[in-house]
Amino acid sequence: SFGHGGSQSSIAFADPERELVVAVVANGRPGEPRHQRRAREINEAIYEDLRLV
Repeated sequence: SFGHGGSQSSIAFADPERELVVAVVANGRPGEPRHQRRAREINEAIYEDLRLV
């Protein structure tokens, strides 16, 4: 997979192996640690909801 973490308000990535593309835009810039945590939680939720884990 490959992607971009944005500037504390967006994430985008593609996982060609699973034919998955995700883009998320959030409001505000919470600081890098919180952005990383939020991105990880969103990514985990997407993979779990789609039963890809």
